[in-house]
Amino acid sequence: VKSKTLDERAAWDHMAGLPDDNRMELAVINPGVVYGPILEGDYGTSGEVVRKLMRRDMPGLPKIGWGSVDVRDVASAHLKAMIVPQAAGQRFCCIAEHAWMSEVAAILDRRFAARGYRVPTRKLPNFLVRLVALFDKPLRLVVNDLGHMSLIDNSRIKSVLDWQPRGLEEMVTAMGESMIEHKVV
Repeated sequence: VKSKTLDERAAWDHMAGLPDDNRMELAVINPGVVYGPILEGDYGTSGEVVRKLMRRDMPGLPKIGWGSVDVRDVASAHLKAMIVPQAAGQRFCCIAEHAWMSEVAAILDRRFAARGYRVPTRKLPNFLVRLVALFDKPLRLVVNDLGHMSLIDNSRIKSVLDWQPRGLEEMVTAMGESMIEHKVV
């Protein structure tokens, strides 16, 4: 998060420092956790959640969630930001909806259990997650986010770019299918 924030600030500063005869327009697209189909075995940081769930690398589900979006909708937003004049000088939260890990797991379980993928669906109590985090460094990263639901306003991207994102079911299912196809899981 910090590096993305610093990169965006650097982009805005660069644009502001350009001479008048060399001005360009900038629009920024800020996606959340990106689901949807992968094109190869490299599934990116966002795909790690789906991979771990489908491989049953976790015994249960902490109560964490995040803003989610499909990769195809991120691409659409980038394209529209380049061709819609009103996008210039704006930043857009590219989030379709908030998704709890338990919602993602339920979709994966519903769609892939019959094919042998045993996705964990048991919710872990927050106190247990905090206890285990004392000994598990990666788990420590989510402790402060337990039970926190980020409410992201995506009205600007919808109105300015006429952006209509896919739903969680479609984006998570597409990622699961493509992970199977590319032998990630």
